Amino acid sequence: MINASNQQVPQSERRTDVRVKKAFILSCYEIDDPDRQHDLYQARDISKGGVCFATSKPMAPSTKLGLRLKTPFQSTMLYLRGHVIESIEKAKDLFYETRVAFADLDVDAQTILQQVEEKGDTELAEKILQQRFSKMLV
Repeated sequence: MINASNQQVPQSERRTDVRVKKAFILSCYEIDDPDRQHDLYQARDISKGGVCFATSKPMAPSTKLGLRLKTPFQSTMLYLRGHVIESIEKAKDLFYETRVAFADLDVDAQTILQQVEEKGDTELAEKILQQRFSKMLV
């Protein structure tokens, strides 16, 4: 398996980034088929390398996703890209644990995810997003 830093990781050591167990809300769509929107999901955990969340249907490995992430502490959405690593059935025909690795993160997204990972600190993340969107409005 390849981690977010494009390093080979043995299967026994799948997670190379610190996972933060936070109930962030996210939605996603398939990049190759943007009209195919998926439902809202609740993240089980997140790191600067990826996110794990429960889905009602399996997602094929390598599926490229656009993700919109919402935390209880942010007033704006964070837009991310990634690809499905795996989607494991946890309850027959009921739900799947889906793991997504992030890709092509911009500097703001990297900074926000780093803060969430290191400190669980969303205050700085909120400030960065506010600055980002205020620049867009000028």
